[in-house]
Amino acid sequence: MISKSAFQLVPCQVRADPTVHLTPDAPVATILEWLSVICPEEEIDYVVDHLPHQTLIIFDRPYWAAITYASWPDWVEKLQ
Repeated sequence: MISKSAFQLVPCQVRADPTVHLTPDAPVATILEWLSVICPEEEIDYVVDHLPHQTLIIFDRPYWAAITYASWPDWVEKLQ
């Protein structure tokens, strides 16, 4: 007989990353404006870092990174 405890879910420990890696020509201003339009009641804290081969948006919460990755896939930097 299988015990009930064998079927209990154990929470997964996954580190969420608040950094979005975008192509250097990504429309950062448009992306940030779009986020403020879809969630007008939320304050979005971020830092933008323009590097030679990519642009980083570092959000205060991984939530914003997840929305950006899902909504702007054409501008996501393909990390090798």
